[in-house]
This record gives sequence, C-alpha cells and structure tokens, in this order.
Amino acid sequence: YMGELPFRNVYFTGLIRDAKGRKLSKSLGNSPDPLDLIAKYGADGLRFGLLRIAPQGADIRYDEKQMEEGRNFANKLWNACRFRQQQGPSDPAADPSRHPKTPFADYLLAQLDRLEQELDRLYEAYEFSQVAQTLYTFVWEEFCARFIETAKADFSNPSSPTRAGTLATADYVLSRVLRLLHPFMPFITEELWLTLGLGQKTIQFSTWPKQGTVPFDPANARLAETCYETAEAGRRLRGEFGLSGSAKMKFLLKPTPDRTPSGEDLRTLAKLLQVGSVEISSTPPTAPMALTPWGELYLPLAGLLDPAQESARLHKEIAATEISRAREAAKLADPKMTAKAPPEKQAEWRRLEQEAMDRITRLREQLKLFTT
Repeated sequence: YMGELPFRNVYFTGLIRDAKGRKLSKSLGNSPDPLDLIAKYGADGLRFGLLRIAPQGADIRYDEKQMEEGRNFANKLWNACRFRQQQGPSDPAADPSRHPKTPFADYLLAQLDRLEQELDRLYEAYEFSQVAQTLYTFVWEEFCARFIETAKADFSNPSSPTRAGTLATADYVLSRVLRLLHPFMPFITEELWLTLGLGQKTIQFSTWPKQGTVPFDPANARLAETCYETAEAGRRLRGEFGLSGSAKMKFLLKPTPDRTPSGEDLRTLAKLLQVGSVEISSTPPTAPMALTPWGELYLPLAGLLDPAQESARLHKEIAATEISRAREAAKLADPKMTAKAPPEKQAEWRRLEQEAMDRITRLREQLKLFTT
C-alpha cells in the first residue's frame, strides 16, 4: 500500500521428510520430539546438523545420524578451544603478522582467506547448507586435524621462535571462526567467546569478519600444503595394509631433485604420520610406494606384517571383490534390468563395477610384494 516492493528476495524452507520421503507428522509416528533431540544432541548440534542437510529449493530428508555429527562437531570445536586455553591467555587483538610464523600458520591463514571469500559467495546465493558444510570442513580438517597437530611442537616448547606466531594465529583464526559460526551455533560460540577472552562483550556485538585483513606468505603456505599432502598419501598407503602408526614404523622418501625437504620438514612429516621417522633414501627397497609432491614415498613392510598371512588376506579380498564386480557386470548385461533401471541407477552400477576393477588391480599389485 506504500507503493514499494516489500521484499526483493524471499527464502522458502523445505519440508522435513523421513527416509521414505514422507512428511514428518505425529499421526504417522515418524516425527521425533524436538525437545528429546535437543536433550540428546544439544540445541546447537541439532540446528547445525539440520542446516547441513537442508538443500536450497528442496525438502530435507531427516537423518538422525546428521544430528549426531552436529553434536560431534560442537564437541570438536569445544575441545579445540579448550586446548588453546591450556596454552595460556588468549589475545583478543592477535595479529599473526607481528611474529615469525611456521609454514603451517601461513597455510591456515591462506585457507581462512579462501573460506571467507567462499562464505561471502554462498551467503549471496542463499546456500546456507553449503555455508554450514564449508565451516564444518574448515574447523574439522584445516584447524583441528592439520593446524593443531603441527602447532603442538610450538605449544610444548616455550623457547620456540615461532611459538608466539602460532598462538597469535590460533587466536586470530578462532576469533573469526566463532563469529562465522555464531548464526548457526549461538550458544556454544557465545560461551567460547567469553571463556577465551576474545571480547569483553557478547559475541553478538562483535563485527562480522572482513576478508584479507592479515597477510600471509604464499610460498610458506605452499610448503605446508606439500607436507600435508605427503602425510595424507602416507596414511592412505598405510591404510591399504590395515596398519596404524607406531614408533617402530618408518617411511623412506626418494625426493624429486628440486624439492628435497629439510630435516625439520621430515620430523614434522613423521609426527603427522605418527611413525618413528621419515628418512631420505636414493635407493629405497621394493616396497609399497605413493607419489607425493615431494617425491616417491615408500613404506618398508619388513617386520610389520607376516608375508604368508598377508598373502592369504589379499587372495581372499581379491576373490570377494571379484564377486562384487561380477554382480554389477551381470546387472549391466541383463536387458531386462537395464530396461527397467533409470539412467542414474545404471550409472551407479557402472561406477561400482569400475571401483571393483580398480580395487582388484591395486590388490594384485600389493600381492606381488609377498609372492616375489
């Protein structure tokens, strides 16, 4: 009646449905009591879990496992902040650029810069579920799994020249992450904000983070990324044989001529891999190998596995995987099944068949290590 558009953008939320696609309702008995869910997973855990599975323009398929993941994420965030608190008082005005930093601090700042750019784009597109997922990935993988693990060396060494930079980076990143998470998890972020001393007033009065306020060294960030990627390749290699990290285990690295890691890099890599050591070797023995940004990473298996038992295990896995491959191939070869199955189902069968074939190839390569 004022002659003006009341809204330019209207966001419609979808319905919440069960695993069978039915609308949640008391009459069907498929609607959980929100108060019970809050008691079990926490208000923030429930909210965050729902937001992660709320696609734009579509209904939500309720999955209680996602609520559990929301609670686990809240616990992860809480433990990370408490771990930082154990290292001493936080600095609400932390500026990492004032201190010498490790490559891992520069890498985290680079990832934070990318995170804030991506969140701006997602908010403009109303992609709230992707905002939640992007924050989840950053906190869980970049801050907790990567940065905190490498920061422990500085935290445990009061005389480390990069300790102040590591602490400042942690404070700076946590201050921004808590503000970015606050719309999704208001209760835990408020508590952690005040507990860490990142602001004298409630987090609700803090300013929204602006992207790119602290510089970082791109070359240092790339070095840290190389170390992380090499560690992940080593963990995958170890996992193929069902091995966990141990002090008696070691990796051998045959580096590329132009990218030889330093002794400190190798020690950090060993900590990330949770093994006794990572050593340079120009002539590594016959062993499982993974290509990494630093070169060829080998895992000597002598003394770690019984050759006869491992050979028997691999033969058994090859046989089981071949059965799975044949099952998918039979579906694709059956005209009656392909006539009834939609294209996406047939694509899934082809994917499963190819994955089985790839796995068989890897298992046979592993078997050669125990039969030659």
